[in-house]
Amino acid sequence: MIAQVDKLSFINDLSHVLRFGYCIGTNSPKMPRKANMGYPTRTDGPNAYLTTTDTAWELNLVTNYKIYENLTINLDAAYVRLNLDDDTWRGKQDAQWKDNYRIGLAFAYNF
Repeated sequence: MIAQVDKLSFINDLSHVLRFGYCIGTNSPKMPRKANMGYPTRTDGPNAYLTTTDTAWELNLVTNYKIYENLTINLDAAYVRLNLDDDTWRGKQDAQWKDNYRIGLAFAYNF
């Protein structure tokens, strides 16, 4: 589920997009126990295997500033919270980051 407020603007040539996303895993919480599965490593990524008892939410802000007619700078900042179930993963989830951040900067030239 994602909710978005688009094109928030209070100053000329400056706009924002605000997003909130929430997701629930779709895999069986019994599978990791039956397979004696440890949680995937950090290199696999936190969404490698999410069960129906695991959740994550994200808050994302994108800021666009039009520097010139054809040149725009974009700043993207996000926070993602990963909530893994203790009963399913039995402490193995502690190897994962619960708080995740992302910041990106891009210049776009349109001609």
